[in-house]
Amino acid sequence: MNTTEGRGNLYVETFERTLGSPIVGYGAPRPSYWSEIYIGTQGAIWNAMFCFGFVGLALFAFMLLAGAVRTFDAPNLSILWVHTSAVVACVLSIFYGLDRQLVFVGLALAILLREKYLGDSDYWTPRPVPFGQAKHAG
Repeated sequence: MNTTEGRGNLYVETFERTLGSPIVGYGAPRPSYWSEIYIGTQGAIWNAMFCFGFVGLALFAFMLLAGAVRTFDAPNLSILWVHTSAVVACVLSIFYGLDRQLVFVGLALAILLREKYLGDSDYWTPRPVPFGQAKHAG
C-alpha cells in the first residue's frame, strides 16, 4: 500500500471513530484498527478532531483561520512575516502536528491582534518606527 492511500485510510478512520464521541472526543490518540500508526496523530486538525471532538476542531480552526484573516492587512514587512506564520500554520496543520510550533503561532497572533486593536501602537504602523524612537504626540 502506498503512503497516500495509507494516509487517506487513516483520515477516514479518524473521522469515523470521532463520530463515536463527536462532542468531547477521546482526549488522546488511540491505536488504529489496521495500522501501527495511532489515530489522531496525522496532523493538528485531525488531532484536534479526534482528541477534542468537533467542538475542539471548530475552536482550533477558528483560532488559526480567524487570526490569519484578522491580521491579513499587515501594514509593514515585519508584521507581514509574523502574519505569515499563521498562514503557514493553517496549511501545515492538515498534514503535520504543530505541538511545539502552536505556542509560538498563538503568541504571534496574540501580539499582532493586541497591537492592531491597541489604538496607539508603535508596531502596527504603515512603516516601522526606528528602534529607540517613540511616536511623537501631535
